[in-house]
Amino acid sequence: QFPTAPGANVASGGVQKGTDQLPAPGTQSIVLLSTGTTNNTTSAAIDLWTDFTGVNAGTLSFDYATIQNNLTGGGDNRPGSLRVYGSPDRGATFTELTNVLNFTNNLVLAGSKANIPLPATFNNNANTLIRFYYYNGETGGTNGSRPKIAIDNVVITAVATTPCVAPTSPATNLTF
Repeated sequence: QFPTAPGANVASGGVQKGTDQLPAPGTQSIVLLSTGTTNNTTSAAIDLWTDFTGVNAGTLSFDYATIQNNLTGGGDNRPGSLRVYGSPDRGATFTELTNVLNFTNNLVLAGSKANIPLPATFNNNANTLIRFYYYNGETGGTNGSRPKIAIDNVVITAVATTPCVAPTSPATNLTF
């Protein structure tokens, strides 16, 4: 069980269970925060293990929103960045699927990443994972706290590898 992120102003980094973050009250998103004064020095991640045995991998979609984390009372301009990776071998190798870079406090950012194609190496593969990776920065920022990011409504699609079989007999009339 994840620690609950009650809203803004939680200084500890890591993975948290969000409350009432996206998209409406009552949801429970995944919240990530990486802290530290120097960019590119710490991170937090969550892995979603997936099994595409017998199917072809389709797409990934999710919603995201920054959560203000103003611990110093304003002027917080240290950035956070989110990268999403796919791995066909449970973490031995990774390919970047999408990203949301250099978001900061005092700038509300929310959106969706929709229908991101999953790698063909996921097809008929039981050993895949998708990693949501937040790290402290990319470039810029010198003051204050870093923002959190909430991830919600994760949807993964797959397509059967064999087509539907046509019926062997015609449909019958149904009378009531």
